[in-house]
Amino acid sequence: MVQASLQWKETEAGTWTREFCPVERILHFFKHLDPTLTQWTVSSGVTLPETSNYSIETIKAAWVLLRKKHPIIACTITSENTGMQYHIPAEEGEIIKWIEETVHVDVSGKTGKELAVSMTVPKSAELYFLPKTRELLVHIRHELTDGAGSMILVNNFLKILRLMSTLGPVSPSTPSFGDEVDQLPPSLFHIVGENEPLSNELRQQAQKIGIKYLTNPSVGLKTRSLEICGTVPIPITPSGRVEHEFSEAETIAVISACRAKGITVTAAVMAAKARAILEQAGESSGNLATLVPINLRDQLPAPYNAHAGGNLFIAAFTVLPVCTDSDFVSWARDVKRELATWRCNREYVAYTKFLMKLLENGITTAMQKGVLLPSGLVLSSLGVVEKYVTEPVDDYWLNLVVSTHTANGFFVYTFKGRLRLVICYNGAYYDRDRIEDFVSMIVCHLKEGLEKY
Repeated sequence: MVQASLQWKETEAGTWTREFCPVERILHFFKHLDPTLTQWTVSSGVTLPETSNYSIETIKAAWVLLRKKHPIIACTITSENTGMQYHIPAEEGEIIKWIEETVHVDVSGKTGKELAVSMTVPKSAELYFLPKTRELLVHIRHELTDGAGSMILVNNFLKILRLMSTLGPVSPSTPSFGDEVDQLPPSLFHIVGENEPLSNELRQQAQKIGIKYLTNPSVGLKTRSLEICGTVPIPITPSGRVEHEFSEAETIAVISACRAKGITVTAAVMAAKARAILEQAGESSGNLATLVPINLRDQLPAPYNAHAGGNLFIAAFTVLPVCTDSDFVSWARDVKRELATWRCNREYVAYTKFLMKLLENGITTAMQKGVLLPSGLVLSSLGVVEKYVTEPVDDYWLNLVVSTHTANGFFVYTFKGRLRLVICYNGAYYDRDRIEDFVSMIVCHLKEGLEKY
């Protein structure tokens, strides 16, 4: 087993640090493209069953116990902005202060989704309890974990709450701290042993992939806001979130049609997205250049295959030509093969280190030249939520606070047998009705492409 302590170093008494891996570094880079950015902040929320009746004191105590199991929720970014750090609390007062700073009770009556879109970047992670709507949500910096990791955090917190409900009152200061540093997450590249520089051959292959991605402008979302924003400072808010939920019958029909045609739901949705982008942009053809996160947890050894901390994914740098008369199913099959190549080839994990730096340099150069980059949607498939959220809840939802137009969040997942499509965007660039229309286009093209299921 790889020990986190082999990568984390005690830089001063009680303080442990490690450098960002390439994926974490690019996420942090996006966050600091502009001083007002709040990009890439994840919220995972659940609606508790009506029978739930947890006191504020129990919730706070459970949050402390979660820190013992997952100290990533108390990690912060180093002052040099080059990595993350964790400080072992030396006394009870530090824990009490941490609870006061990170646990929030909201009685405004807003839903978790409404609250999430107005949140700003936390120092590390925060917990919100909304008693009026029976919701709990974990709000965490994306440098510290990814979407699947946030689901695991929420689920383990719920486990702790359930167990505590049978134990009676527990003091928040009950746990002793110090040994939790063994639970600090190593990076993906440390886990899989990809820490060495690329060979010349692999570097050349990675460069071909990166250059192809950067030199093939993608067809993007075209909105009034994007045309007028230029280099105007980007506001912190408003962020936006549009969701389409399929019925159980529709979901069964989509999954059955995809299986019959030999494609995945993710590939089908990506094909529908490509057609919708062409339609919305008024184009008949173009390139769809997009990043697609590939969750590698299933390929990692225990315990990392169920680890909550760290970003355990790579990004597929895909460039696929698309036109209005492309065969939907054939195009989706091409997507399936492309993504499978990234998922199943260890060389692509090695490529990621080089590609992320190439992407950072490309964006920096474009900004310095005043080039307005095309808008894009980063499609992230979370699969079946119940794989990670096993505790009983009435609902689950995900949000990503987004501030630029270049990398809007597009999430695909199912919960309780219902397929959901979620787009997270920034209102400085996109009017809500345009995004709603775009989501409707995706749904329409999905139905048509699958021959109405």
